[in-house]
Amino acid sequence: MQENKEGIPCSTPSLHHLQHLALDMKYAMHPPSSPSLLGSILTQIRPSAPSLTSFALKLPVGKLEVGETFVSQLVDKYAFTLKRLSFLDCNLNLESIEKICKSCIHLEELHVAIPMKDLVRIFFSLSSLCILYLT
Repeated sequence: MQENKEGIPCSTPSLHHLQHLALDMKYAMHPPSSPSLLGSILTQIRPSAPSLTSFALKLPVGKLEVGETFVSQLVDKYAFTLKRLSFLDCNLNLESIEKICKSCIHLEELHVAIPMKDLVRIFFSLSSLCILYLT
């Protein structure tokens, strides 16, 4: 399999049965490249994994923010199939959390860090979730 300059294979094998994807991002040298790498991964797997129901992301440095661009890509591609989302050791801004809650109509579980001072602001967006894990 050939790889492009970011280290992602140019062609993705068929993953039609892929429903759960967990990424534990470990890098040693260039943490700023992770947002573009995450977006590239979603772009690569989309044609071969059309019904992703669960997605988990763990960032290595802890408490880095997952960008709105990545969240938009994830929601745009998988809003109608996602049931569980986890963002471990990373942060989302409130607009991204609200977008997830409003767009992912089948979402049952959301694992995300929300500062207590902001919880009231998004409470009604979160009310449709069956399970909410706050860290």
